[in-house]
Amino acid sequence: WEAFRESCCCTETGNDLMEEKWICANGKVVERLRKEDGLDGLQVRGFCSRDFAPGCKLHFVPQSAEGLANVTCNFTVPDVVLDRLW
Repeated sequence: WEAFRESCCCTETGNDLMEEKWICANGKVVERLRKEDGLDGLQVRGFCSRDFAPGCKLHFVPQSAEGLANVTCNFTVPDVVLDRLW
């Protein structure tokens, strides 16, 4: 996450969805949905924020070829938010 956040910048996708578009120096583009079905990931990380909310932490899955990650928080957050909407 540290390398990603240092080499990428974020903007809105421009559609009606609450979706981030991260554009990286290496040409990679990552789009991340932040709201879905009434659930909101902004409590875990602000829109286009490079920092997580106090009490939340990003964890990478060891030896994951896809670079899988999950988030944990020390307050109640729905699993779908921790899995996809952070």
